[in-house]
Amino acid sequence: MMVPYDGQTILVGTHRQGMFLYDGFAFRRFATSVEPFLRENLPYHGTALPHGLFAVATLRGGVAIINRKGELLQNLNKATGLRNEQVKFIYVDHQGGLWLALDNGLARLETPSPLSRFTPAMGIESTAESIIRHQGRLYVATHLGVYYLDTTEAPIPKFKSVEGIAGQAWSFLPVGRQLLVA
Repeated sequence: MMVPYDGQTILVGTHRQGMFLYDGFAFRRFATSVEPFLRENLPYHGTALPHGLFAVATLRGGVAIINRKGELLQNLNKATGLRNEQVKFIYVDHQGGLWLALDNGLARLETPSPLSRFTPAMGIESTAESIIRHQGRLYVATHLGVYYLDTTEAPIPKFKSVEGIAGQAWSFLPVGRQLLVA
């Protein structure tokens, strides 16, 4: 893949040798935290997105959204709703939507999306009764207890159980820095 990085540089992604920045004269290694993911999933195509982001289509792992530092911000794959993870081409339309040419069809995504999809694979396997964002963390009250979204497990965050609350939870009430659970 080759994508304009800035006015003078091109971001180049290879299947086996990683990523490089090309300034018209020389290739410079672009060693980043996303490199192991890309080597495993084989970059195939890419495009520049607004705000200095890039979308990288892969043959095994869906689409990686990365920033200028090469940090993986989001992985769009089967777990997040794609039909399959073999993406051969990405096109950004005039509304900012991402069109993906998949191995067996097309998909259109909004990124960043105003909506989030949380599947059972992300850790919530019960009926959600209430949701709240408190002190920068998302909490969910369910019939099996209270869960919080752990965003440290990039690229796909997971819900983890709040210790000590194993029964039904119905609602939340923020009181200052504390969060009460019914």
